[in-house]
Amino acid sequence: MRTGIALFILFFILNSAAAEAAHVWPQTDYSPKSRVGLEIAFGEMKEPVPADWLHYLFNLDFNVIENLHLRLGVPFSGYQGAYGKDNFIRGNIMLGASYMYPVTPWLHVGGGLRLFTPTYESAEPPSTGLTTDPRRALLSHWHYRFQYAMEDYFPISPEIGLRLMRWNFFSQTDFGFTYAFEVDENERYNREYHMWMLHYAFALGYDFWGYAELCVSITGIADPDTGGKHMQSLTGNPMYTGRNMHVLSIGPRGQYKWAAFFFEASFPLEKDFREVLDPYYHFTFQVEFP
Repeated sequence: MRTGIALFILFFILNSAAAEAAHVWPQTDYSPKSRVGLEIAFGEMKEPVPADWLHYLFNLDFNVIENLHLRLGVPFSGYQGAYGKDNFIRGNIMLGASYMYPVTPWLHVGGGLRLFTPTYESAEPPSTGLTTDPRRALLSHWHYRFQYAMEDYFPISPEIGLRLMRWNFFSQTDFGFTYAFEVDENERYNREYHMWMLHYAFALGYDFWGYAELCVSITGIADPDTGGKHMQSLTGNPMYTGRNMHVLSIGPRGQYKWAAFFFEASFPLEKDFREVLDPYYHFTFQVEFP
């Protein structure tokens, strides 16, 4: 199935007529037009219990006035295999706004604010005897979108981005942080009332024919606390010892007229992170409108 999806996307890119390239967006998409899209990610989790997982993310980026966008993200996730339990869960719904300012034809600066409403759909965890809910650990593994899975919290995420476009190369650097406060005390886990997390990304793409590019990106999150207590609250695992999670991603992206695609394979870098999560994959289809 994974090979078939990749071949389909490559076939689409190689047989399209000239159009505008999709460009890169590691964390934040500062697209010039409005877009509606569906993103699907899938992979396997090894710890705390083995499971297959699948994420769906519906997103809308609406251009209100030139370069000012309103944003909506509605996530759903499911897992299969955790002690024989299957589940399908809604995450936190995202509301946000972003603005991109063209400093020069080749340099753009953007910024935004995202609010994640505490709409996470809790469900009874399987009786594993573990100190963590494997379902929550699973949802947090979509690591640079971790705000969608912060059960019992209200995350607020300001961010900035810098994009360079020159000689068919496109690069984007993102910086931001997430502050989240607990809105409902969790009966099962003792978590921090206030949570902080830094997040950042760098992506580089090369435009081959004006409508297709290959993109490589590194995305990361970091716990500013030396003891890693925020990362433990984020994953729902008080035994997690890491303070950082980084992922290397690579894949083709393309756009033909009003349709944009990308496929991406992602590889966790830290040893502790790799022990929990296998490489995973994204597929996105977006429709662009004025």
